[in-house]
Parts: sequence; C-alpha cells; structure tokens
Amino acid sequence: MPVDPPTSDGPSSDRNGPASDRNAPNWAAPSWTAPSWTAPSWTAPNPRRVGLLLPHTDTTLEWDLARLLPDHSIHAHRLFLRDVSIDAEIAMVEEETPSAVRYLTELEPEVTIFGCTSAGALYGIEGERRFSENLASDLGCPVVSAFGSVLAFLARHNVARLALFTPYTIDVHNKVATSVEESGTEIVWNAALGLRLDTDIGRVSPAELLERFRDVALPECDAVFLSCTNLRGSEAASELQQRFGVRVFSSNMAIVEAVAQVPRRPSPGSALL
Repeated sequence: MPVDPPTSDGPSSDRNGPASDRNAPNWAAPSWTAPSWTAPSWTAPNPRRVGLLLPHTDTTLEWDLARLLPDHSIHAHRLFLRDVSIDAEIAMVEEETPSAVRYLTELEPEVTIFGCTSAGALYGIEGERRFSENLASDLGCPVVSAFGSVLAFLARHNVARLALFTPYTIDVHNKVATSVEESGTEIVWNAALGLRLDTDIGRVSPAELLERFRDVALPECDAVFLSCTNLRGSEAASELQQRFGVRVFSSNMAIVEAVAQVPRRPSPGSALL
C-alpha cells in the first residue's frame, strides 16, 4: 500500500500542536556523586645524580645506563664528534669538552661519566689519567671515564689475557690495543669492524654481534672485551659468555661497575638521622 506523503506542515506540527510539546517526558538530571579520590601513597626516590659527557651520535650509552643503573638520574651533555677517527676524537676532547663542563657543573652531580672509550685510549694510560683528574677538578666531583673503567675492570678481575673486539677502523683499534697492553694485559685475539661513523656503530644489532662470533675459535683467554660505548655489546655479552665460557664485558658494563665503586654522597639531612 502506498504511504501518504507528509503534509506541508511537516512532521513537527499537527492539529493538536507542535510534536515537541506533545507527551514531553518529565526529565531531570540523574543523581550523581563525584567519587572520592585520595592521592596514592608515594615516596619520591632519592636517585644518585650522574653527569654524562658523550659523543652527540651515541645512541646506546644512555639506554644502557638507564637499564643498568635504575636508581641513578642521568644528566647528559653531548659533544660534537665528526666521526670515529683519531683527529676527530682529539678535537672532541680538546675543543668540545671544556665548554661542556659549565653546563654540568651547576647540576652538582655526584659523579660524572666521560663516555668515549677510544678517545680516552688515544692519550695512553697516563694521559687519560691526567685528563680525568683535570675534568674532576673542573666539575667538582669524581669522574669515571670509559677507558679508565675498562682498565679498572681488567685489574679488578685479574684479566691477564684478553680477546679484543672493536667496531673501529684499524688505526683507532690499534690505539685502544696499545693502551690496553700498556696496562700489562696481553691481547691474544683481535677483531675490528672497520666502521668510521658512530651512527653506523650504533646500528650494529646484538644479533649481528653474535653472528660475528659464530665461527670464532678463541685462544685461551680470561675475558672478551667489546669496546665502544655506542656498541650494543652489553645486550650480547651474556650469550657470548655462555658460548665461550669466559667473562665477556662491554665498555658500558665496565662504566656501570666503576660508578658503583664511587662512594655515594650523603643525602641532605642524613647526618641528623
């Protein structure tokens, strides 16, 4: 059956008045009470304040420190590094670092990390020690350098024979090897990836590192060292350690251990407790 078309008055009106007025419901806002809310009980942590100087292209060190030092507050300042070459690293140390100190000093860190292994190794053991001491004097706090942490790790764990793996070009690799051997540790195995750009080093995945060692037969050694703060060595260390049956450590793992050796500064008011 066909349906009659609507009248010209439209659906909003009829003989008894507008539809909107007809049979209008008796409506009132629903009763509603705001839920009671109490702020959760929470005590702010007292993290250890850590300054960090690192190459501007490093994408790994901060991530490792966040994972491995959860009760530390990391405050970073980046240093321009053109590439991972001897000349560029010297320029970073001598031109970038002095101006960076003023940015961290006012933060009053308990300890500051200098996060570039090969840059420290360029100066040899004595030169690296003087650099760290001068930096500590300028900052007013202890300094943990990446290469100094490696040397301390080798001494603490009595590493006499070392397998050295780096992502560097051969000239930078050899500088690291020479400075390590200056400490009295013998390097019994070497490998270098030959990478010049720090961004390329950061892109080497843990799986790629494991693959690099897949067919390696290491000579007798006390440890394997995966150099460079931008190399994701800490994520591959455990599996490599199981594979080779010797200690495997990265630059960042050595840094974390060195930071733990620095006595904590008493918190404000602790003497009153």
